[in-house]
Amino acid sequence: MASLRFQIFVSAIVVAAACIASATDQGPPGAESAEADQQRIYESGPLMPQDFQAEVPAEDGGLDAWTTSELKFRYGYETQVRGRRATARITLVEVDAVVIRDQSWNRLPQNQELLDHEQGHFDLTQIAALETRLYFARNRIVRTAATPQRATEMVEAEWNRKMQEFIQELKLRHEEYDRLTNHGRIASSQREQRRLQQQQLDRLTRQWQDVQQSATTRR
Repeated sequence: MASLRFQIFVSAIVVAAACIASATDQGPPGAESAEADQQRIYESGPLMPQDFQAEVPAEDGGLDAWTTSELKFRYGYETQVRGRRATARITLVEVDAVVIRDQSWNRLPQNQELLDHEQGHFDLTQIAALETRLYFARNRIVRTAATPQRATEMVEAEWNRKMQEFIQELKLRHEEYDRLTNHGRIASSQREQRRLQQQQLDRLTRQWQDVQQSATTRR
């Protein structure tokens, strides 16, 4: 006889990106949208001046902008008991890149070069979200143990281990992006990094669309 249980967890990983505009770039501050939601999903469109709703701090560390984005995810698992063995498997994974508006600020919100650099950070978070979706679509986490509790603990431990890998890789990518572009001030490097990011986004988006289409066809 088999018994089933299904649970869903929601969590988020916050990634902050600091940016500096070129010394010659100046622009008037943009109006904030007081009625805007504090979180906005990547698929709803590119960054806008209204996405930077936090006040510029007095101690800004010499920065012109600070963008906070996060990987927001839901995952669900199922446990099944057969005889003296219990199996747990993750059956639901949803991951989204989200900008946190009330934790993001921009001294020069109308500066297009600075905004493009900020968009690069948001794009990196979306790249990580797509890679995470694809990984878990192709690699199911399943663990078997003597009890449902132990099987569940093993599944959660593997989930956390893998997510930490994605999180650490994303942090390194943010740091490398700022290092290579000097926070967007090296124009040629900024253009090249944005080109590479767009290539990654296009490729991963197509792969994710293929996965979704295959899942729909199997239903």
